[in-house]
Amino acid sequence: MAKKSKHPSQEELRITQISLRQDKVVIEVETLHGGEKVKSTMSCDSPPLPDFEKAFRKFGKLMCELMEFSDKWTEAHKLKKIEVKYEKDDGRLGCVATIFVQLSKFSSGSVTNSPYQRERVQGGGGGQAFMPEAMCELLKDLIVHARDYYNGERAQGTLLKSTDTDEEENAEEGAED
Repeated sequence: MAKKSKHPSQEELRITQISLRQDKVVIEVETLHGGEKVKSTMSCDSPPLPDFEKAFRKFGKLMCELMEFSDKWTEAHKLKKIEVKYEKDDGRLGCVATIFVQLSKFSSGSVTNSPYQRERVQGGGGGQAFMPEAMCELLKDLIVHARDYYNGERAQGTLLKSTDTDEEENAEEGAED
């Protein structure tokens, strides 16, 4: 008999928001329980894997280019969150990014949301409302990273995982008592 995973499957778990801040990671998800959608938010101060952070920053840079910010603006921006949407008709991905910019002439900054961008229809043409292919692939990677983080894969995750050596040492200690 196959062992059932304690984590929801990819089909049962949908990442709906990804936010990486200096001191925490916030991930919002929808899970299916008995045919009903249940929304939940995980906020954690464990650092993410470096590839997760790198992909998040790269997505922010691509979004700033898409939004036609100047180079100076791009250097000052910080991607705050990505809201992930799933098209009802066919499940295609879509997203809205929230970007914060520290303004040099003010003690505060400005927050702006990107226009809604969605994945192209297979075999369909281009258009202004469709995500560039590179951005779409990066969004898919971010969803995988977010799901892995949600399921416990963190920058120092191995510190809490048991190894074969640990199990052998524990068994030896138990035998000595």
